[in-house]
Amino acid sequence: PQGGAAVSSISMDPRLQARRLEVLRLRGRRRLRALVVVVALVATAVGIWWLIERSPLFDVDEVSVRGAANTPVETIVEVAGITRGQPLVEVDTGEAKAAIATLPWVDEVTASRSVTGEVGFTVTERVPVAVLPGAEGWLMVDSDGRVLEVSDVLDAGLVVVDGARWNAQPGGWIGESALPALEVASLLPSGLRPKVASIQVVDHGVTEQLELVLFGGGAVLLGDTDELDDKFLSALTMLVRVDLRCVDEIDVRAPAVPVLTRIDECS
Repeated sequence: PQGGAAVSSISMDPRLQARRLEVLRLRGRRRLRALVVVVALVATAVGIWWLIERSPLFDVDEVSVRGAANTPVETIVEVAGITRGQPLVEVDTGEAKAAIATLPWVDEVTASRSVTGEVGFTVTERVPVAVLPGAEGWLMVDSDGRVLEVSDVLDAGLVVVDGARWNAQPGGWIGESALPALEVASLLPSGLRPKVASIQVVDHGVTEQLELVLFGGGAVLLGDTDELDDKFLSALTMLVRVDLRCVDEIDVRAPAVPVLTRIDECS
């Protein structure tokens, strides 16, 4: 055309334009939904954190102890280090069990906790089998050599393991040299126990031998801890069937052929 350049414009098909607007709207909705989901997740996480950390619904309401007969419950709770009002998520039951296990009478500990706010400990206590002379009194010990108590009074219900004077405190351990005698004490049958005044560890030069010192005099020679059941049966049979006057030794180191010797000067 004459007189200047013509400017032409191409208009978009109305259907294409509508489609483009619809795509843009869909993108906007998807972004909005994603934002809503993120906000909801953050709000939920904050809510859970608040409930756990700040809400009394998730605090320790009670610390319970089961199975403790010789250890005060108050002592166990104190050693566990868990207090009422403490958030449950801060409770370290593993650390608490390890602390409780250091108490002299405690053998095993299990722990539990519930959403109701209770933290519980179940204690299995050690069983005393003998008493030993100690530097500050009589040491009550279990079969593992754990010192449970120290007392000025001798417990008449337990067998005395005589010999060395041990310097140990409750929660400590007796040396390995006393373990064979403690094994004997823990396995003594009920029929033989009332007849035994003490268990002696006697040095025979090369080895140490175990002897049962009897009430009324005499001793049962056990030797080592092999075949203890047979040795106990042999000793008990001899004590029931023979005249115990002037008895010096009942040797059951070979339990199938026990040997009894008497004091020559005794009449």
